[in-house]
Amino acid sequence: MAFNNNLVEITGNLVEDLKIIDTKSEDVKIYSFVLAVNRQGSQYHDKITDTIKERVDYIDFQTLTPVSELQKSTFAMSKGVAVNVVGRLQKDVYEKNGEKVYNTYVKPLVINKMDYSKNGATSKLEQLRNTPSGSMS
Repeated sequence: MAFNNNLVEITGNLVEDLKIIDTKSEDVKIYSFVLAVNRQGSQYHDKITDTIKERVDYIDFQTLTPVSELQKSTFAMSKGVAVNVVGRLQKDVYEKNGEKVYNTYVKPLVINKMDYSKNGATSKLEQLRNTPSGSMS
């Protein structure tokens, strides 16, 4: 029996507003967004500002499912909003002008707005790790 374990959880801030891209098919749209995620433990010295900064990774997300259907609660997907996304890592390969093009992104399955005003936001994975038996209620 094959075991499918392609599941990722990423928390970060939206770099820009949600993009809705029209395709050649009238009824199909691509919903796309990018999260900025601090790379923990990877700091550098910014010589211009003479400060220590964390490195940031920019993670691409794409789906054909309307984002509103993936959200646990309705909120605007706008620049700066902190979100937690559970999804699948995907890689598309196609040819453009005779050359192979590779596109790696996360296909979101669930999108949660992070609320840092409540006693420290925790992700679903953090909740699972902190549960004694490893099961979540």
